[in-house]
Amino acid sequence: MLKRTDEAHATRTAANHTTIANVRARSGLLVCLMYCDHPDCPAREVRIRVKDHDHSLLPLVRTRGLHCPLCGHTLKCHGARTFAEQARNEDRNARLRVKSQRYARDHGPSIPLSMLHRDECLPD
Repeated sequence: MLKRTDEAHATRTAANHTTIANVRARSGLLVCLMYCDHPDCPAREVRIRVKDHDHSLLPLVRTRGLHCPLCGHTLKCHGARTFAEQARNEDRNARLRVKSQRYARDHGPSIPLSMLHRDECLPD
C-alpha cells in the first residue's frame, strides 16, 4: 500500500510541476488552483498565490510537492495562471454574474445558456 501511495504522490507531483512550470515561464506572480480529493478531508479547493521572483518555487514543488493545509494529502493542480490572467478571469466572471442577474431581473429566472457564456454587455 505504501508503494502505491508513493507512486501516486510522485505522479501527481510531476504533473503539478509541469502545469506550474508552464505558467512560471510567463511570470513570477502566479495563482495555483489546487484541489484536495482525499475522501476524509473537508477541504476541496485550495488557491495559492505565489510570488516567485527568486525562482525557488519549482524546486520546492519538485522535491516536496504541494500538500493540503488541512489533511496533508498531496494536492492536484487544476490549473495555474499569472496574476494578470487571474485578474482578467475574475473580471470576466464578475461581468457574467451581473449580466445573468440583469437578465433574470428583466426576463425572469430562466436564463438561456447562450447568454451565460457570452462576454458582452446587455443593452440598457
